[in-house]
Amino acid sequence: MDEIFKSNGLTLKIQELENHVTVHWEGRSTQRDSSVFLMPIFNDLLNKHKKIILNFKNLEFMNSSTITPILKLMDRIKNTKDEVLIIYAIDLKWQELSFSALEIFKTSDHRVDIIGE
Repeated sequence: MDEIFKSNGLTLKIQELENHVTVHWEGRSTQRDSSVFLMPIFNDLLNKHKKIILNFKNLEFMNSSTITPILKLMDRIKNTKDEVLIIYAIDLKWQELSFSALEIFKTSDHRVDIIGE
């Protein structure tokens, strides 16, 4: 089942398969408090107990307040048996800078992983 969530220029397209859920990020994330929009969605994803794939490759821009809920999600997953994979566009300089900084959250067992493509 696919779901679409929209807020102020940001679109999240959620595709659920048997063993994972992919969130395709599109548009621009410019809200002052992105947590209000993102955390309920992230909480629903966590309740599914499936691998979560966050695909940012089609995201045009995100402000600094967007990173906070992403960090919270990664931190929560790090303390469970769940998994998260972040995929970003390595050829977009702002994505490379933003997401390469998150590599400190990667785990050796790849439950938390970040990949630039």
